[in-house]
Amino acid sequence: MKKILLPMMALSFIGLTACSEKIAEQAVYTGGNTLVVAEQAAAQYAAGDFGTPKKDVLENIEKYDNAANDAVSKVVTDAKAGNALTSTEQEAASTAITAFTTYLASQGISVKSSN
Repeated sequence: MKKILLPMMALSFIGLTACSEKIAEQAVYTGGNTLVVAEQAAAQYAAGDFGTPKKDVLENIEKYDNAANDAVSKVVTDAKAGNALTSTEQEAASTAITAFTTYLASQGISVKSSN
């Protein structure tokens, strides 16, 4: 949650990668968007939008969010340096984001409309 801007940075640096990596770029872009949505839902949970937050759920949210941000950060660092994205990095980011979103779903946490 505290690193919600990291995926947005990832999107800014995607243009720095080689043209031959358009599919990888799209995957990172989609993953970054998914992470932003997950973090919005997690922030709403922490703010009490789903009732009183449970301490263990908040701790797990932080764990999953940190893992996803760490994985995305590695992709951003390589993209910023102009390095090719490896399949290992892509898989790690995808797996971490999926784990985070799956955990949120298992707790009934999704983005709530402000309407």
